[in-house]
Amino acid sequence: MPKIYWYGPSYGPNSTHDRVSHTYRVAGALRHKAGQIRDKAEFLLDSRARLRRQDEAGSAEIRTLHYPNTELDSYVYLIDPNNKGAAQGIENGHWTHGYATRRNGTLGKAEGPIRNGKDGDGGGSRWVEGLHVLRDAALDA
Repeated sequence: MPKIYWYGPSYGPNSTHDRVSHTYRVAGALRHKAGQIRDKAEFLLDSRARLRRQDEAGSAEIRTLHYPNTELDSYVYLIDPNNKGAAQGIENGHWTHGYATRRNGTLGKAEGPIRNGKDGDGGGSRWVEGLHVLRDAALDA
């Protein structure tokens, strides 16, 4: 096997891994992988949202952002086009019935549950588990 010698700095600009990482093949592979994650997340969002209330996740979308030639990063993210802050609740879960407003009125900006109501459950609020579409799509990639 022939010996290969790399010349240049070990890290930083103009290093071997910097030059290789910006080749068309590597950038194309990263974009392809981001597309696979996006497609899987879209499938999971469509299929899991039908199992629950459709209005909860009905307007949410999966989008991909690729930076131009300067960066290799691609981002796959969940967005709520109505800008109601639903994307985080759809992904990670949320409390029902205006829970955050009542919690902040009782505890200030503290995190965590308030214990009031007939059953000590926050006055009828319940936790709705998130769909975890981005997490599962990334784990499957």
